Amino acid sequence: MKNNYEVTIQLNELDSELKPIEVSGQIEFLNDDEFRLAQKNEMLLENIRNVTFSIE
Repeated sequence: MKNNYEVTIQLNELDSELKPIEVSGQIEFLNDDEFRLAQKNEMLLENIRNVTFSIE
């Protein structure tokens, strides 16, 4: 799964306009507590508000 999906993740963090921060990319690393998108820093799963994905 981690190599076949493009994901957009909405975080439980707000930007300066008080909108949830979104990051997009392919999943490079995933375990029970954290994940990393390609070219991004690792993030905790508990910080996720919403996820959308598409099959490429």
